[in-house]
Amino acid sequence: MEAGLSVQAVKQLGKELLVSKTHINNAPTLLSLLSKALDSPASSDDECVLHALLHLQAFFSPLLSSGELSLQAFEKAQRTLETKAGEHAHQAQAVYLAWLWNKYNQFVDLLLRIVVSPTMSSSTQIVAMDALMGFVREEKQGDFSGRLYNKLFSTLVLSKHFKSQMIEHLVANYFKYMDVSCHTCVSLRKVITCHGPNHQGVSTSLEDGSMVEETSLQSLMSNVSDILICINVPKITGKDSENAVIESWSTTKEKAVDVKSKQADTKYAIKQVKFTQKVKKLKSKISRVWLTFLQLPLTTVVYEKVLGHMHKAIIPNLTNPLLLSDFLTNSYNKGGLISVMALSGLFSLITEYGLEYPEFYNKLYALLEPSMFIAKYRARFFELLDLSLKSPLIPSYLAAAFAKKLGRMALKSPPAGALIVITIVHNLLRRHPSINCLVHQNYEISEPQPPDLGETGLDNKNLAAANGEETQNKQFTSEGLGQDPFNVVEPDPAKSNALKSSLWEMDTLRHHYSPVVSRFVASLEADLTLRAKTTELNVKDFSSGSYATIFAEEVKRRMKSVPLSFYKSVPTMLFPKALDSESPGLIDFPGWSFSRRHKQDSNDAKQSTGKNDSTDESKCWMWCKGEPPPMVDERSVHASV
Repeated sequence: MEAGLSVQAVKQLGKELLVSKTHINNAPTLLSLLSKALDSPASSDDECVLHALLHLQAFFSPLLSSGELSLQAFEKAQRTLETKAGEHAHQAQAVYLAWLWNKYNQFVDLLLRIVVSPTMSSSTQIVAMDALMGFVREEKQGDFSGRLYNKLFSTLVLSKHFKSQMIEHLVANYFKYMDVSCHTCVSLRKVITCHGPNHQGVSTSLEDGSMVEETSLQSLMSNVSDILICINVPKITGKDSENAVIESWSTTKEKAVDVKSKQADTKYAIKQVKFTQKVKKLKSKISRVWLTFLQLPLTTVVYEKVLGHMHKAIIPNLTNPLLLSDFLTNSYNKGGLISVMALSGLFSLITEYGLEYPEFYNKLYALLEPSMFIAKYRARFFELLDLSLKSPLIPSYLAAAFAKKLGRMALKSPPAGALIVITIVHNLLRRHPSINCLVHQNYEISEPQPPDLGETGLDNKNLAAANGEETQNKQFTSEGLGQDPFNVVEPDPAKSNALKSSLWEMDTLRHHYSPVVSRFVASLEADLTLRAKTTELNVKDFSSGSYATIFAEEVKRRMKSVPLSFYKSVPTMLFPKALDSESPGLIDFPGWSFSRRHKQDSNDAKQSTGKNDSTDESKCWMWCKGEPPPMVDERSVHASV
């Protein structure tokens, strides 16, 4: 009958089921329709599936809320049937309740299959999810049904057809409730424990024994991380945190009353738990599931995802964030992108929770490479770098070493990277006046002295060095002024000799090919002169720059004088020749011709003529011909004026 049911027929079956128990057999018909829609989705109608689902939910929901249909009622009916004693009416009622509980479980299993089915529409899946969450609240008459919720989350996480839309729907509508967040942590921890690294293939089955999902350990870790990142401590609904009411999904059907009026109610006073106690309980569960999850062999993608959300979604929700210190320090020591991403969480532990990590600045110094200017998380990295160097307790040698290495990186960076370096160096000079000597370093110049020959006839300086004696010369000779004492390859900032150097890199950037960089250096030079009237710069304003942003800014600028070049015809080559013989050469460079000679031809010309130069134009290759250049060893530019 159900194979060819129309939408109107499904609606009629649902209405009859809700009106009278005499049409109780309509429930198996609607369940069969849902089952066939899952088995053969090509022949199913989404509207029929949706109406069947809604009518079955409307049928089972009042039975659960009233307590007529429950696990306790089913167990009592089972005992009645096993004893085979009592009145015939009790036996019939027990058979009915057992049959009804069986149909309810069939409906729950079908809803779970719909939620993870790749063929069902998103709207139908959301309705199925809402129906399951409604049963979670009603199955135990006001208490949260952990049994059903664990089943729901196991199905979601272990599904190879995991959809982010389902998690987004849960987060937006249910994760704001304290009990939902707590049971989510419990369910996920059970899944991680049961399907950990010892299970390369993970599968689950419903009560009827049918396999509905299969997933790998990598997919499991990805699914769990997506859910864990979304779990946060719910916000309070009252103004006073001690007497605030934390909403629970299992009690949201109760009528909302003002907090002060509720306190007069004895029953409410017994049920009410202080906000701080509930938060501690939730944070404890979040901490346990995170510590269990981080013990898994995380893939690179999951590793980066976890580190990217560490400082915002993980650390604030733990009871003791210092438990993550080993994980973060190991990540920080790995190098590369992982170290950059671990910097954010490690910095939070150091500044907010008192973690002692003496090697922090040495590791941070080692991360300064030109590749950081094109890294994925460069904006966050340079913001944290600026924050890390903000403390006035940083020694001068350390601030000078960072300023010098950043300046050296700026010489190899794109224009956007140079802007970031100039900003950070500017802030360092303002925060640490002790390194202002880098702006202008005075050296004592001495003329080179003749070697001091002793009685042995050897240079006494070389002789002392041979004997192991240290010789120090604090003066620079005129020949050594071009050498920078700063050692950029030294991993220890204390041994880099940064304070003996100067920020000549910043002066070099004044002549940068990009006018944006050169103008920025000139403007900051005035800022350092007028410290009282200027402030520190925000690295965030420059950390997201690129060639595209610089080009966009240049396009927006209004030019006072626009350079123009007029051509009688459209140019077909880069350096076109002049057509008239009176002005030989190139159009844009009248009187000049650019040529390249082959070395062998030049040598032949030298041997034949005895001259050092040859003006045979037949042996010249002109740039404007558009031909590939031959092997060239000499270049010459001839003026044919």
